[in-house]
Amino acid sequence: MKEKIFQRFYRVGRFASEKRNLGVSGEHIDAFCGRIPRSVRAKHYTDYSPERLKEVYEKASITVLS
Repeated sequence: MKEKIFQRFYRVGRFASEKRNLGVSGEHIDAFCGRIPRSVRAKHYTDYSPERLKEVYEKASITVLS
C-alpha cells in the first residue's frame, strides 16, 4: 500500500516538475491537477477557464488528451 501511494505522489511531482520546466505557472499546473485554490485572488483574478488552460499548455507545447 505504501508503495502505491509513493508511486502516485512521485508521478504527480514529476509531472509538476516537467511542466514547470516548460514555463507553466504553478497556478495552472495545480488547476490542471484539479487543485484550484479558493482564495479571493484565485476566484476573481486568475483565469482557470478551459480556453485559458488550453492556451497555456499550447504555449508550452504540451499535448492534453481530451
